[in-house]
Amino acid sequence: MEIDFTDPDNRSSGMAIVVKSGQGAAHGTFHIPASAVGGKWHVKATGFHDGYKVVRFKQAAELTFQVIPTPGLIYPTSAQVTVNPSQQQFLRKQALRLQDQLQTLKAAIVAEHSEGRIQTVLRGGVMEALKSLDSTETQFRQLETGNPKSEAAKVFFDDLRVSYQDILSQLNKHQLHSQSSGAIVVVSVVRPSGANQAADYPIAAKATFRTFEQNELAYNTVADAQSLIFDLGVTSNPSGAVVSYRKRGDPYRQNPDPTNTVISALPYAIWTIQFQKAGYKTIEREHDPFTAPNHVINVELEK
Repeated sequence: MEIDFTDPDNRSSGMAIVVKSGQGAAHGTFHIPASAVGGKWHVKATGFHDGYKVVRFKQAAELTFQVIPTPGLIYPTSAQVTVNPSQQQFLRKQALRLQDQLQTLKAAIVAEHSEGRIQTVLRGGVMEALKSLDSTETQFRQLETGNPKSEAAKVFFDDLRVSYQDILSQLNKHQLHSQSSGAIVVVSVVRPSGANQAADYPIAAKATFRTFEQNELAYNTVADAQSLIFDLGVTSNPSGAVVSYRKRGDPYRQNPDPTNTVISALPYAIWTIQFQKAGYKTIEREHDPFTAPNHVINVELEK
């Protein structure tokens, strides 16, 4: 049997009660929420579902009852997704581990002289880093306390994973291009002769190293902030621009408030922010919270 409840603002919600064959009375419980509107409510039995179709009652029985509103009800205005001390220490340890992996990879590149071998070593290093990332995420989540598994943690680690996957894709494309061209290229890597002299690594190696360094920075940034989320201030001149935002690989989602405003509780990840205002050019800005700790974007709109 279908039961409808209607509040004084004419908003409805319903419930269903199972009625067995031959049963002349049915009983059910409907919980009025603490935030319910006070005043006269209506409850009505509208019909029943026989498993195939809805049969409406010719005369629907209706009752009214009074709801007294909850006084002084306060809603939460913000939320924090914190990193506990165990997770903080763990991330710092993983940052050091990633640093060691990078140094090992650099040493391996210096030992190679052919482009093909260098590409193989780089791909192997990135794939090993991806495995380490998966293990790091699992252990980080095991250290979570209290609340259910954090969605912000998933976004954080997924974004780091995108960085590795992007560089791995570039390395694979470069390898395919080299094979299809049939070129044999010998790359000389200059060994550093002094403590302050950096090796002249190939471009592909430098890009790979930057990914390791960025993810090491991400671990330390979240550990320092003791949080997996941050607020991003977005302003425009003139104000009143519609703001949308997305992380890498996702579609845009619109912020409810136009500039000047704050996008609240963004998980730590690299975000692209879009500004749109009638009569002005659409502008996109990337925000990397690991290298731009102030978390503010200001744009000058152009016609």
